[in-house]
Amino acid sequence: MPFPSKNQLEIINHRGMPLVIVAGPGTGKTRTIVQRMIELLKEDRNREVSFITFTRTSRKDTEVKLKKQFGKDIFFHTNQIFPRTSTLHTFAKRLVHKYGQLISRNNNFSVLIEDQGERDLVIHEIIDDLKLDSSYQDISVAIKMKRAGLKWPDRISLAVPVQKKIISYFDRLLDLYNSFDMEGLVISACDILDSSDSLLPQIFLQVDEYQDLNPYDQLFIEKLIHQKESQIVVVGDDAQSIYGFRYANPEGITKLWNSNNWKKIGLSDSFRLPPHILNASQQLISRTGYVGASLNPKPNDGKKIHTFQCTRSEYQVAIVALHIKNLITKMQQQSRLKLNYSNFLILCPTKLFAEQTFNRFNNEFGIPALFPQRSHIPENFWRLILFLRVLNDFDPLALRQLLELFGLPKEEISLLRNDSIKNKINFYDKCMVYRNPIIEKLKEVLDSVQISIGSKTCFIEALQNIEELDLSEDLNQFLTSIINERGFVPQFGEIIQTIYEKYSILDSEMINLEEDKVLITTMHNSKGLEAEYTYCLWMNDKFMPFPTRDEVEERRVLYVAMTRPLTNLYFTFHEEYIPGRGLMKIEAMSCFLQEIIDYLKIIRVDASFLKNPNSFNNI
Repeated sequence: MPFPSKNQLEIINHRGMPLVIVAGPGTGKTRTIVQRMIELLKEDRNREVSFITFTRTSRKDTEVKLKKQFGKDIFFHTNQIFPRTSTLHTFAKRLVHKYGQLISRNNNFSVLIEDQGERDLVIHEIIDDLKLDSSYQDISVAIKMKRAGLKWPDRISLAVPVQKKIISYFDRLLDLYNSFDMEGLVISACDILDSSDSLLPQIFLQVDEYQDLNPYDQLFIEKLIHQKESQIVVVGDDAQSIYGFRYANPEGITKLWNSNNWKKIGLSDSFRLPPHILNASQQLISRTGYVGASLNPKPNDGKKIHTFQCTRSEYQVAIVALHIKNLITKMQQQSRLKLNYSNFLILCPTKLFAEQTFNRFNNEFGIPALFPQRSHIPENFWRLILFLRVLNDFDPLALRQLLELFGLPKEEISLLRNDSIKNKINFYDKCMVYRNPIIEKLKEVLDSVQISIGSKTCFIEALQNIEELDLSEDLNQFLTSIINERGFVPQFGEIIQTIYEKYSILDSEMINLEEDKVLITTMHNSKGLEAEYTYCLWMNDKFMPFPTRDEVEERRVLYVAMTRPLTNLYFTFHEEYIPGRGLMKIEAMSCFLQEIIDYLKIIRVDASFLKNPNSFNNI
């Protein structure tokens, strides 16, 4: 289809009132938004034009297109307040850095690294200081929900004054440590915007996946509308909202769609999805009432979604592995075109199933596979970050962790903390004047590193002398390599940022799509992915919907998974014997697939099928 379509062109050329776009899978929404950015920057390349998106792939693609059009300097204007492409939290963080003084926060704050237990530390201190009987898990969930814009969970029974005290004390501790949680960045950004309705220059903001934002995130976007003729475009699809565990609010996009204050444009033609997949996916959500359930159907092309009904559970991985090998061979023989392993995507309902599939692909079938997992930073790398954060920013939260690392008892740390809060003293300053041999030792260590930065040899030696750091060979090599690359000891902040990037500390996305491997992941991780061939495994009724999850959202999860392929989609499920009911065959299939069974071609797979080389001739 030619680009842009009539509706896409209307989006690209839109100026003025806020615009809400409802766009289903494959409708070219990202391409359209990027083209709008290009046209805005052609008119004035110094404009505050930004794109908030949630996948690394989308960010990278956007950056490539903007650099191709304008050159690298389009990302490095010194007077630019906001990044051209970012996550919502990065966007809010930049605003708080710039205007934090309006809410009495300085601009060298840190952000809690949750994966390293920094949020856990604060939660445990709340429980200890307030002498709460509630569990860590309950308090942690309740705080997260409240700061996302939801109500205190009913199952955690605490009096309203106690609830308020907990939330207030959480803020007080973060202020003490000059730190923010992710939700707090957005809350503070809202507070800053409330201080003035003409604070920012005119901004042109595009927000993708609006349905994945929590209520407070969405409030932040709405507040931006009132800033000095700023122009906001949001794109969403409530049918693709799958992050309930992060308190995403799919009703937010419906609210905007029904508002008279927003212009509305729908993208209803899916250019990517083949007819049999498009029509089946629309059937799945046809009775949901979502504003996004509005893709135009395509004429039936006679194809159906092959669904492998396996007589044993383990045959599901086997049939998919053999089918991939057969497709690669067949394509090369018939058209001499090469299919890469990266052309295949396997989606599972749980992480456990994805791990099992990954292991069998690599070990049993010899198929190179990728199972994305969050990078884990080695302990000594993390300790180095803590040292450098203290040296670079006088970071109170990093200092708090070093005190414990050097052996200062928690009871004494608690006294320092409570005294700082009571007397409104900076925690870092309080610790630095506190007479204690452990703190004196820590100060000596920090001083030795500080005075060594003029010499790369002295810098490494100073770190080697820190017993609590444990400068292992890999950390030594890492530091030596970045020092040799620059020819001098980099600034501490640069070293910190390099380690963050090495271990994806501030980037929640784990998937590297540059390797030629079959990508195996969960359905929840499928948002933003595309592949020529997609397989959804373990489509049994007891796994999809999964019994401990919200059935309404599970339907949306399957919808997202179904709409990933460019060429073909395959399902697998297995027969199972249930006492009192006998052998369940097709009845064992997911109730969701039962609803679209007219779009499926069921193929029974047993041991003889797997052994017969001709089994795949018509698949």
